[in-house]
Amino acid sequence: MADEIDFTFNGQTRRLSRDQVISAMRGQTPGLIQTYAVVIEGRQFPVKQVLASAMQVPRSDFISTRARDLLGRLDFDVVNLEEGSSSQRGGRSLREAALMASVRFHAGGTTGVDQVLEDAMRFTTWLDGDESAPARGPEGRADEREAGDGAVRERLLEVARARELIYYSDLAEALGIETDNPYFAAPIGKILGRISKDEVAAGRPMLSAVVVSKDTKLPGKGFFSLGQALEQTRPGEEEVTFATRQVKLVHEYWSRPNVSRK
Repeated sequence: MADEIDFTFNGQTRRLSRDQVISAMRGQTPGLIQTYAVVIEGRQFPVKQVLASAMQVPRSDFISTRARDLLGRLDFDVVNLEEGSSSQRGGRSLREAALMASVRFHAGGTTGVDQVLEDAMRFTTWLDGDESAPARGPEGRADEREAGDGAVRERLLEVARARELIYYSDLAEALGIETDNPYFAAPIGKILGRISKDEVAAGRPMLSAVVVSKDTKLPGKGFFSLGQALEQTRPGEEEVTFATRQVKLVHEYWSRPNVSRK
């Protein structure tokens, strides 16, 4: 068993030990596992979450193949969950991620345990990609928004209030979605679309404007198409101009003191 390894990472010589990895993951909640998991003290984690935490580097600095190789050299069990049945794939990790999402969604409120658990079930369906998940609506609030969409919206509000932007890949990581899959942005785009529809219906600017591509520093094509469908674009307005204007509106609206988040 290799207790410690030396390797080159981004041009620098690094050292990593089993104890470092185990210590880094204690107290952490497993993110959503897409394909590969590593077993740490009986719990399954996404391989990129483990390596990023142990090395204290962004997940965008490496790919999952690199993480699997290094963790395998330290004799951790790395499992391909796609080789198992669909009912087993990522089950525990998915449920834990859903429960933590529900807890965060209700943080600071007076919601009872039963409601938190009920919404955790909805999060499980949402994270697993089933768009038919029922909408939650306790006391008539957020009747047309799934619990999962509400958690994403809370993250976007944090970004907007700070007058910042967030990359699609960083938002995916916050949701526990591994970005190695080239189609990782598709479900995120659907969620962002629903959120912006709700925002416009409430008379607010398109909140999803703050989510941009690392390459273009602009929202995806779906954002502009949605803007046209919602009649938010101006005649002859170019995509860059529209995106810039919406970002400014979002920042100005949500950075106001004491603005309601509902």
